[in-house]
Amino acid sequence: MPEGLFDARVVVFADGVVIAEDVIDIAVGKTGFERAVYQVARNDPAIYGLSAVLIALLAGWAAGFLSRR
Repeated sequence: MPEGLFDARVVVFADGVVIAEDVIDIAVGKTGFERAVYQVARNDPAIYGLSAVLIALLAGWAAGFLSRR
């Protein structure tokens, strides 16, 4: 989801009838691990690319190792 400020329409129903309605602002941003990955991808794309390749290789190796009989 893109970052930014969004309007959300909140509607409360009771027995199929609207009893309350409001529009609120919701701020969406990146936090935690997602923010760290985004910052590395934007600021140092070479490290991000090499990390992605390394993770793919390790995942493939682990899948091959686990699927052996």
